[in-house]
Amino acid sequence: MLRGSQTASTIDNIRKLVQQHRDLSGDRRLVVFVDYMQKVPQVPEPENEAEKVTYIVNGLKDIALSEEVPMVSIVAADKDGLKASRLRNFHLRGSSAINYEADVILILNEKYHIVAKVNIEFNPYQAQRFRDWVIVSVEKNRGGQDNVDLEFEKHFEYSCFDPSGRTVQEKLIEERLYND
Repeated sequence: MLRGSQTASTIDNIRKLVQQHRDLSGDRRLVVFVDYMQKVPQVPEPENEAEKVTYIVNGLKDIALSEEVPMVSIVAADKDGLKASRLRNFHLRGSSAINYEADVILILNEKYHIVAKVNIEFNPYQAQRFRDWVIVSVEKNRGGQDNVDLEFEKHFEYSCFDPSGRTVQEKLIEERLYND
């Protein structure tokens, strides 16, 4: 595991690290995690964040394709997303390039915040239980089904989620279709 920095983890340096890993490790599998995309430095710094994010997204996609390495990147939400009832892919901060270049987009939301009120208004115990779950929405999946909502129980005392998730049974709020 290698840890980057806010000044040295440029797109070019990430590519070099991937190539060095391949030279040293041969066929061992590699996954690159970027935490988080908007913090990847670009020199010189572009005039606006959209330009920077477009450059970074295209650079990470190029590394993924040319080096045949999976990329996982955390992306910050924009101001509207932070205020929204439910975070969606169009709330990702920076550039539309994120939506175009990503093969898979997963969005995490607290179940308690996005479940329709009809599911909890007469059952306070159930409402409290929803606080123990997170919803993972498959917003985009180039290789399979998208628009799927899965739920996973939090086990944060162990810094993890229960890996045996399931599809969400309750009605969730939707900005377009269903609102409380």
